[in-house]
Amino acid sequence: PVLCSAARPARDRCCNMLSVWAFEDADTNLYARMYDAADGLKRGRVNLEQSQLQRSGLPLPTLQQVWQIADTDADTELTRPEYYVACHIIMRHLKRQVPIPAALPPELAAAAAAAAQSPLPATPSTGPTEEQLAQQRAAERAEAEAAEAAARERAAAEAAAAAAQAQA
Repeated sequence: PVLCSAARPARDRCCNMLSVWAFEDADTNLYARMYDAADGLKRGRVNLEQSQLQRSGLPLPTLQQVWQIADTDADTELTRPEYYVACHIIMRHLKRQVPIPAALPPELAAAAAAAAQSPLPATPSTGPTEEQLAQQRAAERAEAEAAEAAARERAAAEAAAAAAQAQA
């Protein structure tokens, strides 16, 4: 787990105690996968609809409160660190019954920023990447098109041979 002192400026405030807002590797991995799925266009920002946070089952007013806390620049979209904040508040609320904070806890902001910047731990591959799947589909399409072109050429050659034989 990441101690709340992971962000050095917060060290004296939290006295090296494990914070309720500390990120575990599993949290970071989950939020990274969720963000990457939500930001399919790779804009570096997601809106509420793209975020899929409504799947948490929280009432809309609660989600709006979480969004307002996480959206530190108030642009109605979340960057990766802001998204991690929103996810973490929701997960802590649902799994540990931590109350939704009235404002962004400084240690959560620091932990989210650090988690969003840190490289993800290696995880076993779960299969081909989206890029690999797209390349495979493109190769299959090209192969199908080549087979169709060859079939058309054979049909044309057979038709020409049949026409030549009929004239003979």
